[in-house]
Amino acid sequence: MFLRAWWAGTTAGISRPFWVLLAGTFVNRVGAFVQPFLALYLAGPRELTPSTVGTVVACFGLGSFASQPIGGYLADRVGRRATLVASMIGTAAAFMLFASARALPVIAVAAVLAGLVIDAYRPAVAAMVADLVRPEHRPRAFALLYWAINLGVAIAGVAGGFLATRSYWLLFVLDAVTCLVFAVLIVRFVPETHTRGARSNGHGYGVVLRDRLLLGLVASIFLG
Repeated sequence: MFLRAWWAGTTAGISRPFWVLLAGTFVNRVGAFVQPFLALYLAGPRELTPSTVGTVVACFGLGSFASQPIGGYLADRVGRRATLVASMIGTAAAFMLFASARALPVIAVAAVLAGLVIDAYRPAVAAMVADLVRPEHRPRAFALLYWAINLGVAIAGVAGGFLATRSYWLLFVLDAVTCLVFAVLIVRFVPETHTRGARSNGHGYGVVLRDRLLLGLVASIFLG
């Protein structure tokens, strides 16, 4: 009885599209195999030197550095759903290129592309939660989202290690598949929540950069 009452209170006021978004996020995080094992893959099957591995991982980080700001811009200008789906399809394609690449320049390019698209969906997901869930229910909705992410990452770490002992190719393929599953779920069951009139309501990075409280929060997260 207690658990039922707790769950009813936790899920109250949250619409079906949010649960699809939550499920897709969980599936995607469960399949997040490539990033944690990237250095091992480069040093193992690709037989790169430690310094070269560091350079390729830095290329991945370079793309990832720009990924979320670009994703946030596109989520506001193009749409949340379109940005999320494009990010997932792009990630799947980049991982397949990464897995197939043999020449070092191609590996480096694949790393930049993968980094660029892998997290572009995250601002779109956050915006969709805010669009789909009423303000009084958003703390619970975001708590559930982060719970699903953390649970998925925990499973991915164990499952990825198991798969890597058999074939690194499986890491790339299954990660790509879960990205595509996420994209399909969003296309089929989650409506576009972006309103075209939002562009004129003070949105943009100029507003963000003038928000001292937000900048302080970003700085504290960066230092952490």
